[in-house]
Amino acid sequence: MVDNDIGGVWRTVGGRRIFIKNGQDLSTAMRESGKFNEIIKANNQKYDEIRKKKEKEVDEIVKPIKLSEKEHLACNEVLEEFKKNNNENLSIIDINIFERKGDISTSNKHSSVGYSKEQEEIIKNASERSLIAIHNHPGNGTFSLQDIYTCIEDTKIGGIMVVTEDYIYSLKPDFSKSLLERDSKGYYSNFESKLGDANDRLLSKYPMYSNNQLYHMAFKEVFEEMGWEYGREERNKD
Repeated sequence: MVDNDIGGVWRTVGGRRIFIKNGQDLSTAMRESGKFNEIIKANNQKYDEIRKKKEKEVDEIVKPIKLSEKEHLACNEVLEEFKKNNNENLSIIDINIFERKGDISTSNKHSSVGYSKEQEEIIKNASERSLIAIHNHPGNGTFSLQDIYTCIEDTKIGGIMVVTEDYIYSLKPDFSKSLLERDSKGYYSNFESKLGDANDRLLSKYPMYSNNQLYHMAFKEVFEEMGWEYGREERNKD
């Protein structure tokens, strides 16, 4: 049956009549109908249980690091901003006393954020490698390559942290032990090659894990070889 006024068709799915608008996919139509809420909720809970079980398994393979109470507080402060605006947010922390300097910057984008004018001024006047940059990831993902390269290239930044709903990821480079160097074309090809090789090995060994879980394990392997401190810990939600 076609509804000419709105544009779409009625279908019976799982014994329930739902209206599918023109150009609409079935899953969206099912969700909008409100007739599958309990099923969707149960499936989401099941998926979340499986995901958390796998995260625990990963934490058995790659032992979590231990972060300080101040580190948890600073990261939770950034995550609270995300809950207000649903965007990425960023704060700058004094590496010695682990207290925030300046405001928390945000953007109108869900997956990227830059420094505010106040933060730019703080960074400009800071000592070399004296600051830690903290931002949130809306998903549960670890660092992007761009996160890492920003830390390397900005000489005032001595470490980076990413806070997610479940985890805090931390990278504290030791530039006296290893440096990342660009190739003749300006790329960090050697680092990316090592990371890719590690990820491929881990994928063949642990095909049941997600891309983020594999990259977390690959980062740990590569950074440990470099003598850099990398890891994650479950976020303190209290």
